Amino acid sequence: MQFTLKCVVLLLCVHFNCGLLTSFYYIHRKTKSTFSHKHTSGETANVIPKSNRDGSFRIISMLNRAIFTSYFASSILPASADGNNITKTFSGREHVIKSSIDDREYRAITLPNALRALLISDATSSRAACSLAVHAGSLLDPVNVPGLAHFNEHMLFLGTKKYPAESEYSEYLSSHGGSSNAYTDNEDTVYYFDINVDNLDEGLERFSDFFVAPLFTQSATDRELNAIDSEHSKNVNNDGFRLYQVRSDRVKIANEMIRFANFLTELI
Repeated sequence: MQFTLKCVVLLLCVHFNCGLLTSFYYIHRKTKSTFSHKHTSGETANVIPKSNRDGSFRIISMLNRAIFTSYFASSILPASADGNNITKTFSGREHVIKSSIDDREYRAITLPNALRALLISDATSSRAACSLAVHAGSLLDPVNVPGLAHFNEHMLFLGTKKYPAESEYSEYLSSHGGSSNAYTDNEDTVYYFDINVDNLDEGLERFSDFFVAPLFTQSATDRELNAIDSEHSKNVNNDGFRLYQVRSDRVKIANEMIRFANFLTELI
């Protein structure tokens, strides 16, 4: 069944590619013919604007790339979400490739809840660190609640059920030579911290509670809403952030095309 779906997706991709080449060839011939007519007859020609041609080409080309991406992604992603296939494809040291001069030890594991982890051991290090990537970023913000992923990132640092004090986490890290931070990207939100080796276990306990029982208190909510809005206002006139937003919008369009291609394969 999976092989059949892949064949269907590949045929769709070939079909769109043929349509792309045919359309572009037709537009090119029409433009070339009209341009020649303009110079021979002296009349004003109705030449198709270059921007329209390029825009059509980019849209169809993006759709084709989305289908290609969907096809190849389906070849490497697990067929089910029960965690069994994930364990098979991401477990054992043989799947961890490292440099021959790297003395550190690596181990890839999958927990019972399907959380995948890479463990790294360095006997010479006096520091320990941990990072967790959540596959949910700003592109998943609801249309009517922009900035929700970034807001959620801020709130997780401000108290949990087991450690309700807002400053408890940061104070514990700083008192044991550590620090923490996080960032929200298009498709992922990444949290990380470092600490003295002897205090890693307690640091992990506090860190893991972020994703189990965050409090989201009313006072912290009101304060962080203002902080997020202030941060956004600061970036509005920054050209770097504006360009980043444009790229993010393009990525969002591409992702929607991939989801549509996946939807077609599921229907078939």
